[in-house]
Amino acid sequence: MEGDCGMSGTLDRSGLCAEQNGGPRLSARSAVVLRLRGPRFEEWVPVFAKNPEMRLAPMSITKVLTAAAAVSVAECFDLPLDYAVTVAETDAAGGSGNNLVAGDVLTLDALLADMMVVSSNVAARVIARAMGEFLPGGPRKQSPRLRFLAEMNRTAAAFAMRDSAFLNSPGFKAEGQYSTAMDLSLLMSAASRDPVIARWWGVAGSNISVEGPRARSIRLVNTNRMLVAGDPNILGGKTGTFPGQYNLALCSRLPDGDRAITVLLGAPDDRARYGDARALLDWVQAGQV
Repeated sequence: MEGDCGMSGTLDRSGLCAEQNGGPRLSARSAVVLRLRGPRFEEWVPVFAKNPEMRLAPMSITKVLTAAAAVSVAECFDLPLDYAVTVAETDAAGGSGNNLVAGDVLTLDALLADMMVVSSNVAARVIARAMGEFLPGGPRKQSPRLRFLAEMNRTAAAFAMRDSAFLNSPGFKAEGQYSTAMDLSLLMSAASRDPVIARWWGVAGSNISVEGPRARSIRLVNTNRMLVAGDPNILGGKTGTFPGQYNLALCSRLPDGDRAITVLLGAPDDRARYGDARALLDWVQAGQV
């Protein structure tokens, strides 16, 4: 971000190795597990990796970065979480969580909930436009969404995500939009320490209020099946889905008080995605690392 606000500096990637031996066999094309330690879980140790630097589409895991950039912009411009935003016609999008229409008025907090819990693509586009309106346009006077996308990529760089590029806020599959399990594990590590993000990615269900011409309450149910099932060790996370590529990112609690970040990319189907996640979580929980 231009000026005095926004993400600054970079996180250290030292200690992240290319491959780790041992652990369960997975159907996912790529995976990383980090153990988080320290008073604020700011230290990480890689404990499992399979093709950690393979470039793949992050899909809706992108929304974790969208949330992180949005929270940063809101803090920079002293915007409260109850800041009201009106959905515009240009925010329309198909796909997951299609529950908002033009004229709906929601708080920033409700938009973050809609995006993180049910993976609303519309909410992700609303957030990008609304937060981008506060950012400087630069010499070419870019649109608010493009300004916000630039902020997303700056945020990714600040998280030491060295092999990622983001071209849209919902995570739509697009040529040139990619990340790696290694980079996304660093995103998840940073996001897990943000109380706003952690609050919404860790709820199984919630209600949000919509004002405007079609005032109503919307029930949200998390797309993360492990969270909905009530696994007490799952603190939160994000799914990402496209036919033939099923992604999952999780933050979980370990028996010794540490945390684990698990990122799986490119599982062939939904059953394989959760089967891989269960195998990795059980392996880490059993103290294999």
